[in-house]
Amino acid sequence: VNCGYDANHKYGLLYQWGRKDGQGYVAGTTSPFREYSGDPEQFITPTTATSGSPLANPAANTLYTNTNDPYDWYAVTQSNQNGSLWNSGNAASPVKTAADPCPDGWRVPTKAELESLKANSTWKASGGDTPDAYAGRWFGANHATATAANPNGCLFLPAAGGRLGDGYASYRGDYGRYWSCTPGGLGAYRLTFYDGDADMFLNDRAYGFSVRCVKE
Repeated sequence: VNCGYDANHKYGLLYQWGRKDGQGYVAGTTSPFREYSGDPEQFITPTTATSGSPLANPAANTLYTNTNDPYDWYAVTQSNQNGSLWNSGNAASPVKTAADPCPDGWRVPTKAELESLKANSTWKASGGDTPDAYAGRWFGANHATATAANPNGCLFLPAAGGRLGDGYASYRGDYGRYWSCTPGGLGAYRLTFYDGDADMFLNDRAYGFSVRCVKE
């Protein structure tokens, strides 16, 4: 399941790149393009990142927006960006940090680990053949025949949507966007998929995406 998964957050939570804490969607909403608040899942009204960044101690229930270069919740200037928030090692030998949201024994995957998934995958619409009946993609050698009842060693990633740098929620059920711990330029790498394809891209660190943990 995605990082942050529980009975009220079955898509998991959405994490800004390098943050320990995430936020969730309001359950049952039919309008994923607006700001949400309320229980059991919450999107708190976002706070704009300021010149006081870098932000070493972000509030758990706050998403910090930044719609200006470098589009990073942590730092409002390029010189203050931190590419080691989720990996204090390197791409070949990742080292989990205190900001990693994954439980003990698990960590945020590297770009290479996510990239290895994209060649073998199949989109599945919502229904009984997917975990929690959500739309998303099966990844793995037996992806074409994988189901919730018989995953055949495959991995299912739900299309949990994401949160933009201005704080708006979007595309749940249509797109999946999963962070790696690997920075790139001013942003970081993430796996993106929809009903037609899956691939790796760079994105701004102020965005909120899903995390699927891997074993250390």
